[in-house]
Amino acid sequence: MRGADFGDANNASIREPIGLDAPTPDWDRHWMTALRVNLLAPAHLSRFAINHFLERDCQGVIIGLTARIAVRGDYPDYLQDGAAKGGMNSLLRGVARGFAKNDILTYLISAGIIETDQARAQFDSHGGTDQYLADIPMGEFGTPKDISELILFLSTGRARYSTGATIDAGGASFLH
Repeated sequence: MRGADFGDANNASIREPIGLDAPTPDWDRHWMTALRVNLLAPAHLSRFAINHFLERDCQGVIIGLTARIAVRGDYPDYLQDGAAKGGMNSLLRGVARGFAKNDILTYLISAGIIETDQARAQFDSHGGTDQYLADIPMGEFGTPKDISELILFLSTGRARYSTGATIDAGGASFLH
């Protein structure tokens, strides 16, 4: 088997609340920031990773961290994040279809609520954790380690026939 390179984890994210009824300059700034960070940056990084893998004729792995909002549109003040992450989902699914024959593996991890400073700030501004925990059948928030362990496993290439898959990592909160 050819050598493998782990290339790219598109894990940047930015979340700034703004409704569709916000003043135009604020709305434009928030939407453009979300698109640059959550869609354009992953597109550029994926392009560089793909070229790297192709030039070296090696297996590569690209992982995108997405979010439930990209599918469900849960939070009206964060629609720009959901739209941008939805675009990234489509981008990486297209990469999976287009480059699977080159052994470039692509996965999406749809992370649930991960206990971070960003999440804690959101809890504090929305009345605590109870309402969020109520939507997670596992009854707890994920940890950064939960996601990093999944990234580590996917980066090994051992799940290669699952290329293009979206893995829900949300304590069963994504089940409909």
